[in-house]
Amino acid sequence: MAIAMGAVLVTAGLVATTVVQLAVARAQLGSFADLAAIAAGQDPWNPCGAAQRIAHTNSVELALCEVGSDHVYVAVRKSTQGMGVAHAVVGGLQVGARATRIAG
Repeated sequence: MAIAMGAVLVTAGLVATTVVQLAVARAQLGSFADLAAIAAGQDPWNPCGAAQRIAHTNSVELALCEVGSDHVYVAVRKSTQGMGVAHAVVGGLQVGARATRIAG
């Protein structure tokens, strides 16, 4: 009985740790997406280049950059490799952000 209870507690601890790791990683990735979208929105000549520079600076991949007449949408992606159980569960995270373009 004690061994089973110990196994349940260890499993619950792993699940809780994984959820926290993913939540923190997603929040951080959301900030990087926001920064990339803002940079893209402020560069009328090469918005996706600006977004790529921000993504690279923050060690994330620019997964998508769509430029509209009045907005830009970017998505950034990061592998969860090195996050143990989280990597086995999701493999990677992707978050998008949208910003209004500044007229050039």
